[in-house]
Amino acid sequence: MWASLMQSCLSVARSCMTGINENKHMKFRIAAILLSALFFLQACSRTAYKNNFNDPVLFSKTVKELNNVVMQNGFPPIIASRNYAYASIAAYETMVLGDDRFLSLAGQIKHLPAMPAQDTAEVNFQYASLLAFCKVGEAVTFPKGSMKEYINRLDSIAAAGNMSASMQEASNWMNIVGIAAKKAGADFSATVSSYTKTAIAVFDAFIQCWDEKYRSNVIRPETAINKYIDDEWMPYLQTPPFPEYTCGHSTVSSSAAEVLTNVFGDNFNYTDTSELEFGIKNRSFTSFRQAAIENNWARFYGGIHYHNSCIISTEYGKKVGELVNDRLKMKK
Repeated sequence: MWASLMQSCLSVARSCMTGINENKHMKFRIAAILLSALFFLQACSRTAYKNNFNDPVLFSKTVKELNNVVMQNGFPPIIASRNYAYASIAAYETMVLGDDRFLSLAGQIKHLPAMPAQDTAEVNFQYASLLAFCKVGEAVTFPKGSMKEYINRLDSIAAAGNMSASMQEASNWMNIVGIAAKKAGADFSATVSSYTKTAIAVFDAFIQCWDEKYRSNVIRPETAINKYIDDEWMPYLQTPPFPEYTCGHSTVSSSAAEVLTNVFGDNFNYTDTSELEFGIKNRSFTSFRQAAIENNWARFYGGIHYHNSCIISTEYGKKVGELVNDRLKMKK
């Protein structure tokens, strides 16, 4: 597979010269796709390219595009978190090659190899980072070619020298990263780093949560209430088809909140505009942790979790976030 991917990458490069943790096969696939992004851009050093792709909001829009693919194809949350993590790591590792303020995650994340040395003198690393995100995101989603149209739009930006006004504003926790990065005035590299760290924390939180769910195998409130109290009772939210304990939303929210607090600081107030597309009004929070705590009550009042599960899950998620903060060294 390595040889065929590299041959494909070289072929693409020749035609364009004018212009975490699952298995060994995925490790090589990510490495090959990262190299693909670099080969893509060996001759892309024009000023127009740099001006167009240096906007950190464009990376947020690119993450939102993968989010659209995830929603349209009904990926369950834990699988979606993997998609975000792998794609973000690919973008980050590409970005790091061009920004000496940041450290590679090779050796910090299992099965992630160091990238082979490359001649990167003429590489536009922002453009390469966007392509790496798209190509790895596409490799771990379906249907095949799910990001192709968006990649074509990125290529059009490079060719035409302007950004498409039709791209959606980046709008959940991955979307909140974009909102926070924009408010903080983070540059392109810092934005990519923030997304990557959050994506890793979310993915690890889901792994921790699902491991416990199928060890404990606790029934949902709807099942218990229907059997022992009221057989017609229904929760406000639809009961998910997997065990109740621990709570995924509480675990993930708390993990993401810890990482974002580490990146942007405590008491970072922001307005979450990411649910407007679903007809839900904007919500303002005084901190990421406040948003995570509020999420506990939402899952409890929604009728799909016991309150104690949410409280315990918040503590578990916090520990996952703290672990990510402690182990990952991303800035020099």
